[in-house]
Amino acid sequence: MLRITLSNLTDISIPMNDVKKRWYEYIQDNILDSFVEYSKSTQLTIKYVDFHDFDENVKMNMTRVLTIAQIYHLKISEQNVYVNVLSAIISLLQELTTLKIHFLSLYKPIMLDSEELISDLSINHTSKVRKIYLQTMYEIREFSILLNACPYMEYLKVDYTEKMNFKFVLRYILKKIKYDCNEHLRLLCFRVPTADDETIIKLNRMINLEKLPWNFKIKRVAENLYFEWK
Repeated sequence: MLRITLSNLTDISIPMNDVKKRWYEYIQDNILDSFVEYSKSTQLTIKYVDFHDFDENVKMNMTRVLTIAQIYHLKISEQNVYVNVLSAIISLLQELTTLKIHFLSLYKPIMLDSEELISDLSINHTSKVRKIYLQTMYEIREFSILLNACPYMEYLKVDYTEKMNFKFVLRYILKKIKYDCNEHLRLLCFRVPTADDETIIKLNRMINLEKLPWNFKIKRVAENLYFEWK
């Protein structure tokens, strides 16, 4: 496995012997009957994004990275990732299949000279991102934005839904993919440490009341609840 780290979109480091298991590999162990293609395991980690110089530097630095290796997995450690920045990076890393971010900011930084938000939300039909790990979701709109940026998303993992009940988030997502006739998203994961058998019974009841046309399966693994359907 090759990991490439950018500390500020200018400094590149390559730790060669890091074989620590990645978040998307746990899915194979627990839920899905699939495998990780290790020939496409190169991960890029961006630790800091300088919004002052973003427009000038991002293309140059992504080009430098791609001369080292093709990037299939992206992790952005920056606490707040503005949607315009994320969209630009995804469009440059055309072979990207997984994405991990801490928090998606919907509010444009004053110093960022970019297009209006409505342009940022346009559907990116060229994106190959299939698996997304959003550590903290603050607003329900973040799901729609990610779905527009990555319309072929198959799996979404969320650790925390700040100020929102995860059941509300789950219901919103299920309704949206039903009414949008989304044929790609088929697996959700929420971190719910307090979940027990009674929780799963209530969730099954809620899903049945929504009259969704899918065969649902709910599975609890450690502190996570997985929702899979076909």
